[in-house]
Amino acid sequence: MPSSAIAPSIAPNPAQPQTARNYPNYTAAEIIGGPFVSGRYYRLQIGSFKVAKNAVEVFDRLSAAGLNPQWEPFGEMYRVVISNVRADEIDSIAIRLGNAGFKEVIVREER
Repeated sequence: MPSSAIAPSIAPNPAQPQTARNYPNYTAAEIIGGPFVSGRYYRLQIGSFKVAKNAVEVFDRLSAAGLNPQWEPFGEMYRVVISNVRADEIDSIAIRLGNAGFKEVIVREER
């Protein structure tokens, strides 16, 4: 499945003012998946969106949190993911996701 390091392109709507949003902080994002095997790599799915603008917003929030998100098309949806995560990195990334306001993440083994 193709993925990209850049978010889907959307043109900003000049009629809609851009405002900063405050997101609640969580201790850590809840991990959905596992158990995780040392030495293997995983893909963390943060969200799946039909509206590209929503995928871009999450992509930008993850980038601002110092993470390396990607997006991938899935049918008519856009998945926002962090790929090639080692098993021993999952917990620390979950904490960073929680600090960025994300409550849960779906984790799947990379194939």
